[in-house]
Amino acid sequence: MTATQIRHLGSLALAALALGAGPASAQGGVTPAQRQAAQACMPDIRTHCAGVERGGGRIAACLQQNSEKLSPNCRQALGSLPR
Repeated sequence: MTATQIRHLGSLALAALALGAGPASAQGGVTPAQRQAAQACMPDIRTHCAGVERGGGRIAACLQQNSEKLSPNCRQALGSLPR
C-alpha cells in the first residue's frame, strides 16, 4: 500500500461512515471510487476495526494497521484510488 493510498484511507473512512448514515449523507464530498472502496472494505472494517471509535482518522489507521489482513476485494478497491 502506497503512502498516497494510505492518505486516501481517511477519505475511505468518511465514505464508509457516509454509507452507514444513508444515501443523503453519502453524496457529500465522496467520490465514486471512494464509495466503491468503502463498500468493498466494509466487511474488513467490521472484522478488523469493530471496536474502533469513528472519527479522527481512527478507522483509516486501523485499516492501515491491518493492511496485511485486508480482503482481496478491499485491497483491489484501495488500489483503484487515485495515487
